[in-house]
Amino acid sequence: MNNQHTSTPAGSSQRLVIRRTELPALLGLSLPTIDRLRAQGRFPVPRRLGQQAIGFLLADIEEWLATRPTVAH
Repeated sequence: MNNQHTSTPAGSSQRLVIRRTELPALLGLSLPTIDRLRAQGRFPVPRRLGQQAIGFLLADIEEWLATRPTVAH
């Protein structure tokens, strides 16, 4: 019997991985814009998940969002 706990504990967003193709829906930015920001060093560095797969830690994305300027209306 396998008793491994599969749910994510509260406060562990630093362990959650977001794939590159999921970023547009999460951020409202296109992949070309995200790639441009990455090339400019203005976006979180991805983590290697496999030989060809990369992902971003949710905590890194959330921290990056917190540093973005706010818009005054």
